[in-house]
Amino acid sequence: MKVTLSPSDIFEIRNQSLFSSKDYEYVLDLYAPIVGIKKVSIYFAMLGENKNIKKPFTSFLSKYHLSTGELEGSLSYLEAVGLVSSYKKGNEFIFTLHSPRTPAQFFGNELLYGTLKGYLSDQEIEAISKKYQVGPSPEEGFENVSEKFTEIFELHFDGQDILNGPE
Repeated sequence: MKVTLSPSDIFEIRNQSLFSSKDYEYVLDLYAPIVGIKKVSIYFAMLGENKNIKKPFTSFLSKYHLSTGELEGSLSYLEAVGLVSSYKKGNEFIFTLHSPRTPAQFFGNELLYGTLKGYLSDQEIEAISKKYQVGPSPEEGFENVSEKFTEIFELHFDGQDILNGPE
């Protein structure tokens, strides 16, 4: 839904996901080519804001030198790709922030992957895909000699040995 913001409106930002340091790379590699770096910058700015605090839009707009139109336009794109959800009640807004999809999830999503293909060459997409590939499993003949949890830690809960029953 297209929203119209007023500088005097109140907003609050809430995280709806756990975020990791890799999320910034995912957003830059996968989402920025689709929505543009300026819109991604607004997402990053929202991530950096104090959460669960109500304040007027004027504080956010002046801090980042934005107009209400720039923010409205950016929110539309960020919502469309699933990074932000917007909720409105009267003159109050709540923006919930979502972590980006992992590369595997992103490339498995026909809408997102198909849209990315419209902005990047096959070679650029292949380079991004290779960047996030995990290494191959050990070759046949290698034995897993890793320690097991129970070989290192004793499992006690309320004075009872979990594996062997009451002490």
